[in-house]
Amino acid sequence: MNINILKGNMTTIFYSAERCAAGKSHAQRDRIVTTPGLYLLAVDRREMIGEAVRKLREQAVQAGTSPVIREVYSRDQNHPDGSASVRVDIEALPTTYTTGHIVVVTTHEALRLSDLSKFEGWACCIDEAPNAFFREELVTHALGSAWFAARYELIPADDGRPYAQVRAYSDAPAAADVASDTIMRSLDLFHRRVVSGRTPVYVDLRGWSEMDNRKRAWTWHSLWLPTELEAFDRVEIVANAFDESVTALIWRNRCPRVGFVPLPPLSAAAFAHRDLTIRYFAEAHGATGYLFDSTDGKARLGSIGKWMRQTDDQGRHLNVDPVNHIWTANLRQAEKLGAMPGQHLSPRQAGTDKFGALTMATMIYSAKPAPSEIAILETLGVSPAQVVKARETEDLVQFANRIGRRANDDRPLTITVYDRVQAEALQAYFDSVGHFRTNLVLVDLGFATAEAKRAGRPSKPKRTPEEEREHQREKKARQRAEAKAKRAA
Repeated sequence: MNINILKGNMTTIFYSAERCAAGKSHAQRDRIVTTPGLYLLAVDRREMIGEAVRKLREQAVQAGTSPVIREVYSRDQNHPDGSASVRVDIEALPTTYTTGHIVVVTTHEALRLSDLSKFEGWACCIDEAPNAFFREELVTHALGSAWFAARYELIPADDGRPYAQVRAYSDAPAAADVASDTIMRSLDLFHRRVVSGRTPVYVDLRGWSEMDNRKRAWTWHSLWLPTELEAFDRVEIVANAFDESVTALIWRNRCPRVGFVPLPPLSAAAFAHRDLTIRYFAEAHGATGYLFDSTDGKARLGSIGKWMRQTDDQGRHLNVDPVNHIWTANLRQAEKLGAMPGQHLSPRQAGTDKFGALTMATMIYSAKPAPSEIAILETLGVSPAQVVKARETEDLVQFANRIGRRANDDRPLTITVYDRVQAEALQAYFDSVGHFRTNLVLVDLGFATAEAKRAGRPSKPKRTPEEEREHQREKKARQRAEAKAKRAA
């Protein structure tokens, strides 16, 4: 196997950024099963491991090879046969396997949590862009700032922005102790990343005492950098528009010595031309978490759900075909939409082809960056607009590409999103693919032209003339009383 890593903190990452359904993952699996070696294949989430293993075995049979294929994923009530400690199992692989044709399939998160410094002689193959920027909210009112201040040092940002880097003191608890403590387990990931020292961890606080003055959650963020992958002989990532992802943007800015080398282009598969209608509900405002949580937003989501459920006198759905429909929404928004026809899925569906024969997809979804994220990401060279494109738009593109994946199928497709900006982003993507005839359709449910409302406190009601005169009288009386008290003093 060629060594493509130059020691001295320099990594070469081979990547394919070709569009969805171009065959990137299939080509990556072909490289794995046809060339004997040691491979760690990381997929987006645990639910994709079984599908990846099935396809690896099918492609190995076609190639006439017999690699040993193993799965490593965490144990829970739905996966009782999983690993008790994914990190321990991953870190043991370099000593467990030193030769042969071995393929271990795991998740992106397993890579982020593990010490990968012993993987000389292995290739790391990553399917879909790994998340280099992790964010989690915590509520620790009962624990209080004193506990954190005794264990972690905060280093405030030099530019005065409201965040600080976290470093563990030398006497901080071991990661295993926190992980095994039933009370402290919610801090496991935060603590593990801080004490590892391998990835920077930030909080949206400048001092731990700020935690006691808040009635809301505080947020921590963590970076995962390609320097974690230095030991591998080869690092390869296949992901739609990878070079425009938040991960690639951060890695290029933070690690300028990392080289990014495109993989050879794939031969384009021939698809039948087909009509694609993209429906949307909002012309003058966009999807945001603030909107969806507001009174107006809840009513609008309810109207969308009602419209999707409309039927004729015979009970046939008018606006969606339940048998051919998948839909998604942010977790808090799904219940506001109500029970929609079709199959409800989580927003992240990159890589799966289970729904390739279906023709309709709906995404009432927003993934705009939070203010605390914006401050940190901007210092990393990533703008809010780039985050929206790489996160929200990419999720919409990936979900939309779960349907209509059969090359010879020319049935029309219908995709539904919340606002026009999202619809136009999808139109631009599908127009670039080349075999779609796209058409945007506004569905006006009464709020299409409503303007966006700014987030923040509600404005105070305007006083009547009589109320204003009374207010001024009371204000002057207070001022006179204060002046009199000062003179008496």
